[in-house]
Amino acid sequence: MSNLAVLFTDSQKQICEKELSQIEIFFNERNFQTLSLSDTKKTFYLGDFKSSEKSVSSEKDLSEYCSNYKNVFFISSFTTSFSAIRISLTNEVRKVISFSPLTDFRARTIKSDTRKEKFYSKIVECEKTDRKRDLNYFLKRKKKSSTKYDIFYPCYSDYHRKQAINIGDYSSVNLHGIWSLSHVFSDIKFPFFKVLANAVRS
Repeated sequence: MSNLAVLFTDSQKQICEKELSQIEIFFNERNFQTLSLSDTKKTFYLGDFKSSEKSVSSEKDLSEYCSNYKNVFFISSFTTSFSAIRISLTNEVRKVISFSPLTDFRARTIKSDTRKEKFYSKIVECEKTDRKRDLNYFLKRKKKSSTKYDIFYPCYSDYHRKQAINIGDYSSVNLHGIWSLSHVFSDIKFPFFKVLANAVRS
């Protein structure tokens, strides 16, 4: 097979509450090999995952595995999307499909200080420590990318809006839902498997 779908599943081995086995069947029927990466420790943004393949135990292994396929798709949701998007920036990935991704994990615990110089030094220190938990940091460094990103935010909320804004300025990112130009302020439901089917065809 020349097609690979890498499935970034949560600690329950699901994506958007869809069982891994369902998603694997969907792709297998469309001539795709599948590789599942499970966020077993809930630390996916640090690159900590468990693979369905014994030969894939690190990001380097994943890169080598993906290099054997012509068309590589990354599928993810919520917290696992952070890792999917970040890893795609250093690999030949045709498309990343993410549902309600978290794009910014940075800690926001900086408290004001009466002495300005101390306060600003804390901000600088925090940015140096936490910038690698912000997808905007990685996207900004990657000047050119052939990867296309279909990002879906099904529900309107201020929290999701901020997550969308964080990565919405990049031409390779196609936002659907709360931050798309045609959006009406109401909940939008995206049929999961229909979205995947359209992505595979495009």
